[in-house]
Amino acid sequence: MKQTTNATRPQNREPRKRGRPDPAAGEEALNTLHRVAYAHFIVNGVEDASMLTIAREAGVSRQMIHNRFGNKQQFFDAVVQHGDDHMQNKFNMASLPSTTDPWVIFNFLGNGICNVVLDPDGISIFRVMNVAAYRHPEIAATHEMSLNKAYTMFARFLRLAGKELNVDIEDAKGASRDFLALVHGFTLPVIQGRRERPSAAVQAKEIKAIVGRFLRGVGFVEPKK
Repeated sequence: MKQTTNATRPQNREPRKRGRPDPAAGEEALNTLHRVAYAHFIVNGVEDASMLTIAREAGVSRQMIHNRFGNKQQFFDAVVQHGDDHMQNKFNMASLPSTTDPWVIFNFLGNGICNVVLDPDGISIFRVMNVAAYRHPEIAATHEMSLNKAYTMFARFLRLAGKELNVDIEDAKGASRDFLALVHGFTLPVIQGRRERPSAAVQAKEIKAIVGRFLRGVGFVEPKK
């Protein structure tokens, strides 16, 4: 039998990677795993998503996923939470204008939502999420939790503005739902591929019009120019 010597053994073959990712590339490998798993869970739900397929596409072993995250449900919870945190980090509230002027605040919020949803990466995620929310109850429940956080936050801003301008807001959380529905109506054709992604100028103009309709409907009087 012919033996392979160091001289004849191929020198450019990389060893097969198993288990945990290389520590040097750990963060990048985890980001890839989260991205791949998020897409699979969004499209297929918990029950039908394949851990083996996710592992193969992400370039890790299935055992590595179990060692790090636990069972399939725990992995799903971690992946969805990571996706939610990623979206919230993009929508940076630290730069919120230091004012109670509702026209300024809600223009900022409306454009912030659009910047996240209509980001090239965001469009592909929300495109499948719109379908997945109807097909998979666990996805819909997680999505609703994220929306409720937004409703609560927006309602707080609305109450503060109402108090400052002596406007009685009867149902601030319900009004916040209406605001997000209006913004969603603007972004949906883009997500569905029926409209091109708008320029920054067009987006700003559309959001300004949405904010105007929304705040006048709630009871605010638009400031004189």
